Amino acid sequence: MSTGKNVPLRSLPKDIPRKLTINNLSLQVHLGCTAEERKVAQEVQVTIAITFSQPPLGEVTDLLQDTLCYAEICENIKQCAAKGEYNLVEKLAADFYAVLKERWPDYLFWLQVRKMRPPIEDLLQGVDYFCGDGPA
Repeated sequence: MSTGKNVPLRSLPKDIPRKLTINNLSLQVHLGCTAEERKVAQEVQVTIAITFSQPPLGEVTDLLQDTLCYAEICENIKQCAAKGEYNLVEKLAADFYAVLKERWPDYLFWLQVRKMRPPIEDLLQGVDYFCGDGPA
Protein backbone atom coordinates (compact mmCIF):
# COMPACT_ATOMS: atom_id res chain seq x y z
CA MET A 1 0.00 0.00 0.00
CA SER A 2 1.32 3.39 -0.93
CA THR A 3 1.77 6.03 1.74
CA GLY A 4 2.05 8.96 -0.63
CA LYS A 5 5.79 9.26 0.07
CA ASN A 6 8.45 8.48 -2.51
CA VAL A 7 5.80 7.67 -5.10
CA PRO A 8 6.65 8.62 -8.67
CA LEU A 9 4.54 11.61 -9.70
CA ARG A 10 2.53 10.34 -12.64
CA SER A 11 -1.07 10.62 -13.61
CA LEU A 12 -3.46 9.50 -16.29
CA PRO A 13 -4.03 11.90 -19.17
CA LYS A 14 -6.33 14.76 -18.16
CA ASP A 15 -8.87 14.01 -20.91
CA ILE A 16 -9.73 10.56 -19.51
CA PRO A 17 -13.03 10.75 -17.60
CA ARG A 18 -12.89 10.06 -13.86
CA LYS A 19 -15.81 8.66 -11.90
CA LEU A 20 -16.01 7.35 -8.34
CA THR A 21 -18.96 5.11 -7.46
CA ILE A 22 -20.22 4.31 -3.98
CA ASN A 23 -22.26 1.13 -4.34
CA ASN A 24 -25.28 0.07 -2.33
CA LEU A 25 -24.94 2.06 0.88
CA SER A 26 -27.56 0.34 3.06
CA LEU A 27 -29.75 2.55 5.26
CA GLN A 28 -32.78 2.06 7.46
CA VAL A 29 -35.37 4.72 6.63
CA HIS A 30 -38.94 5.40 7.75
CA LEU A 31 -40.37 5.46 4.22
CA GLY A 32 -43.81 4.73 2.86
CA CYS A 33 -47.09 6.10 1.58
CA THR A 34 -48.97 5.30 4.78
CA ALA A 35 -48.24 5.95 8.44
CA GLU A 36 -48.41 2.19 8.97
CA GLU A 37 -45.67 1.56 6.40
CA ARG A 38 -43.47 4.34 7.83
CA LYS A 39 -43.83 3.01 11.37
CA VAL A 40 -41.00 0.50 10.94
CA ALA A 41 -37.75 1.53 9.27
CA GLN A 42 -37.03 -0.36 6.08
CA GLU A 43 -33.93 -0.90 3.99
CA VAL A 44 -33.01 1.55 1.27
CA GLN A 45 -29.81 1.20 -0.77
CA VAL A 46 -28.08 4.21 -2.27
CA THR A 47 -25.57 4.17 -5.10
CA ILE A 48 -23.77 7.43 -5.82
CA ALA A 49 -21.65 8.14 -8.90
CA ILE A 50 -19.37 11.17 -8.66
CA THR A 51 -17.83 12.60 -11.82
CA PHE A 52 -14.68 14.64 -11.48
CA SER A 53 -14.45 17.64 -13.84
CA GLN A 54 -10.70 17.72 -13.17
CA PRO A 55 -8.47 14.82 -12.09
CA PRO A 56 -8.26 14.76 -8.29
CA LEU A 57 -4.79 15.66 -7.01
CA GLY A 58 -4.87 12.42 -5.00
CA GLU A 59 -4.38 10.57 -8.27
CA VAL A 60 -0.80 11.84 -8.14
CA THR A 61 -0.12 12.34 -4.42
CA ASP A 62 -1.92 9.26 -3.07
CA LEU A 63 -3.16 11.37 -0.13
CA LEU A 64 -6.73 11.38 1.16
CA GLN A 65 -6.79 15.14 1.69
CA ASP A 66 -6.22 15.55 -2.06
CA THR A 67 -9.43 13.82 -3.12
CA LEU A 68 -13.08 13.38 -2.21
CA CYS A 69 -13.57 11.27 0.94
CA TYR A 70 -16.33 8.75 0.27
CA ALA A 71 -16.67 7.97 4.00
CA GLU A 72 -17.67 11.62 4.51
CA ILE A 73 -20.19 11.36 1.66
CA CYS A 74 -21.73 8.25 3.25
CA GLU A 75 -21.93 9.95 6.63
CA ASN A 76 -23.75 12.95 5.13
CA ILE A 77 -26.28 10.64 3.46
CA LYS A 78 -26.81 8.69 6.70
CA GLN A 79 -27.43 11.90 8.66
CA CYS A 80 -29.94 13.08 6.08
CA ALA A 81 -31.81 9.74 6.17
CA ALA A 82 -32.00 9.82 9.97
CA LYS A 83 -33.68 13.25 10.11
CA GLY A 84 -37.25 12.07 9.66
CA GLU A 85 -39.89 10.21 7.71
CA TYR A 86 -40.50 10.19 3.99
CA ASN A 87 -43.61 9.34 2.01
CA LEU A 88 -41.82 8.95 -1.32
CA VAL A 89 -38.50 7.56 -2.51
CA GLU A 90 -38.42 10.51 -4.94
CA LYS A 91 -38.29 13.03 -2.07
CA LEU A 92 -35.68 10.98 -0.22
CA ALA A 93 -33.44 10.91 -3.31
CA ALA A 94 -33.93 14.66 -3.90
CA ASP A 95 -32.92 15.40 -0.30
CA PHE A 96 -29.81 13.22 -0.63
CA TYR A 97 -28.86 15.05 -3.83
CA ALA A 98 -29.42 18.47 -2.21
CA VAL A 99 -27.20 17.55 0.77
CA LEU A 100 -24.39 16.44 -1.53
CA LYS A 101 -24.59 19.50 -3.80
CA GLU A 102 -24.68 21.86 -0.82
CA ARG A 103 -21.55 20.31 0.67
CA TRP A 104 -19.67 19.63 -2.61
CA PRO A 105 -21.06 22.02 -5.27
CA ASP A 106 -18.18 21.52 -7.71
CA TYR A 107 -18.80 17.81 -8.25
CA LEU A 108 -21.37 16.10 -10.45
CA PHE A 109 -23.51 13.55 -8.60
CA TRP A 110 -25.82 10.86 -9.92
CA LEU A 111 -27.88 8.91 -7.39
CA GLN A 112 -29.83 5.68 -7.47
CA VAL A 113 -32.06 5.14 -4.43
CA ARG A 114 -33.60 1.68 -4.14
CA LYS A 115 -36.48 0.88 -1.82
CA MET A 116 -35.69 -2.78 -1.29
CA ARG A 117 -39.05 -4.22 -0.28
CA PRO A 118 -42.07 -2.07 -1.04
CA PRO A 119 -45.32 -3.71 0.07
CA ILE A 120 -46.31 -4.85 -3.43
CA GLU A 121 -47.03 -8.50 -3.99
CA ASP A 122 -44.64 -10.26 -6.40
CA LEU A 123 -42.29 -7.25 -6.67
CA LEU A 124 -38.97 -9.02 -6.14
CA GLN A 125 -36.26 -6.43 -6.84
CA GLY A 126 -37.65 -3.31 -5.22
CA VAL A 127 -38.05 0.05 -6.89
CA ASP A 128 -35.34 2.50 -8.01
CA TYR A 129 -35.39 6.27 -8.38
CA PHE A 130 -32.58 8.08 -10.20
CA CYS A 131 -31.63 11.74 -10.06
CA GLY A 132 -28.57 13.87 -10.54
CA ASP A 133 -26.41 15.94 -12.84
CA GLY A 134 -26.81 14.76 -16.41
CA PRO A 135 -26.98 11.16 -17.61
CA ALA A 136 -25.90 8.31 -15.33
